[in-house]
Amino acid sequence: SCQAGAPPVVDDADACTKDACDALTGIVSHTPIAGCGKPTGPWKPLSTQGAPSARALHSAVWTGSDMIVWGGREAAGVTQTGARYDPATDTWKPMSSVAAPAARHSHTATWTGSEMVVWGGFGVTDYEPTGARYDPATDTWKPMSAAPLVGRTKHSAVWTGTQVIIWGGLNDI
Repeated sequence: SCQAGAPPVVDDADACTKDACDALTGIVSHTPIAGCGKPTGPWKPLSTQGAPSARALHSAVWTGSDMIVWGGREAAGVTQTGARYDPATDTWKPMSSVAAPAARHSHTATWTGSEMVVWGGFGVTDYEPTGARYDPATDTWKPMSAAPLVGRTKHSAVWTGTQVIIWGGLNDI
């Protein structure tokens, strides 16, 4: 209980309660703060069940209903795996890796309205001058014709409505 004089410490160390001392009754209260501890605003944790392994230098595109995450660098090295996340159901679906581009990181991915186009990046030992198109409706990959470009990383890629344009980047040439 609280007493007259110097106010006692009534903090219960829970950021989600309002701590108070009633000077008339001497009763200490810890009233829960509504909504505290629950995600608010645009941020909330995603399900990890079925999620791709932890990775960096991967690509992600938004299809209008799903986020597609592909490639990147895992603890064990580069990967050619990925998954699709549906925020409406908070679920992940694995992607086929049949005919997927070689494992790589630091590549680009663009969304065409029906396919994700992956190009470039750094593979297991070298810059990748290749790419492929992924169709989430059929969960299939289609190789792309060879580009007249050398492999690179840190480049930009945009979809014009009819083609992907690659600009800039780094390689050892």
